[in-house]
Amino acid sequence: VDLPRINSPAAVLRVSRLLLQSLGMAAGWALRPLPRRVPPPLARPADTVVLVTLDGVRLRDLMGWNGHPAMPRLMRDLLPRGAFLGTDTRRPAFRIGSPIGISMAEYQAIFSGRLTACINNEDPPPRGSTLANAVQDAFPGGNALGAYATWDLVADCLKARPEAATVARGPDAARDLLAARGIALPEGAPVDAPAFRAGLDHLRRDPPRFLFIGLDESDNAAHHEGYPRYLEVLARYDGYVAEIAAEVASQCAAGRAVTLLVTTDHGRGFGEEWIDHRWNIDGTARSWLFAMGHGIAAQGRLSGHRQRTLYDIRPTVEYLLGIPPRRRWWRGAVMEELIGGDG
Repeated sequence: VDLPRINSPAAVLRVSRLLLQSLGMAAGWALRPLPRRVPPPLARPADTVVLVTLDGVRLRDLMGWNGHPAMPRLMRDLLPRGAFLGTDTRRPAFRIGSPIGISMAEYQAIFSGRLTACINNEDPPPRGSTLANAVQDAFPGGNALGAYATWDLVADCLKARPEAATVARGPDAARDLLAARGIALPEGAPVDAPAFRAGLDHLRRDPPRFLFIGLDESDNAAHHEGYPRYLEVLARYDGYVAEIAAEVASQCAAGRAVTLLVTTDHGRGFGEEWIDHRWNIDGTARSWLFAMGHGIAAQGRLSGHRQRTLYDIRPTVEYLLGIPPRRRWWRGAVMEELIGGDG
């Protein structure tokens, strides 16, 4: 069970910090304007929004704390064409949702747009509506949703209904979908390859309204395989993001309105604690988000805006698709600083 353990004076200090952070977040939310502000609708909503999650990718590795960004194509080539939220500071510009800091709690934060009761990576999907449900309700016919996740429980967390949806739970399911489409992966392909290739093929072949691709190999490498292996995975992710960004740009140039969001579910610790993430490990809360394409202003790295969280992803996706976001004080809000016209 992923509950906090208090077994030392340092743990007591960390629990106190967690409680203060939680109270601060609650107070900040309670004082935000009601109802939540929503920017004026886009003149043309997005035809497709793509959300890619890279599990447990630490911001300082992404940015290159040692002078060498782990994902240089994203941070050097793509960043000027979009907008990036995230700072490697104690009060980050973009942070996780649930203060627990475990993966499933943060995926639930992304898809629910609010705090859930999740305290364990094996917890069931959250109660209530998810982003997938909102998309399926808004676009009841045709090709509404595609979801491809290496970690099968993340796909379950979406709570997608079978109608107008294609969902691959884990690499074997994604590989089977690829085989049914006449695409064979080479022997020894990385664990994340089926989910990514199947999701990209869906985008190319018959773009859904909302496409989710959840990649998990990075977190597993960090926990069990060492730093060099973790960097190898990030280098591959860099190619994946560049490839899907090129497809988004190509479709936009052809007249479709497509938006890409890339984020991580949580940060990681520092020093010897870099392999882990949890409520009591400094650095866990430091998340990040990159956005480009239709409806996103090309601003590069953003600063000076109020702190954003994973809770704000759901209402932002809904806004881009033309779905009126739910405006409640306990829910996230549209990241209006990202929005910049219809191109």
